[in-house]
Amino acid sequence: MRKLNEEHGYVDIDEPVRVGERVWVVPSHCCATVNLHDEIWYGRRGRVEGSWKVAARGKVR
Repeated sequence: MRKLNEEHGYVDIDEPVRVGERVWVVPSHCCATVNLHDEIWYGRRGRVEGSWKVAARGKVR
C-alpha cells in the first residue's frame, strides 16, 4: 500500500493479483469507516479474536 485515504487506496504490486484473490489492507485512518458500523472486529496473526462495540456510532455528521 503506497497511499491510503478515506476515498482511495493506491497499491504498488510486484505480481499480478487474480480476481477473487484476497489482499490484506490495514487502513491508517478510519474514523469515517468506524462511524458507519456498530462494532469493530479485531484479530491477531490472521485470526479474529473478538469485537468492540462502537459507542459513538453515527455521531460524526
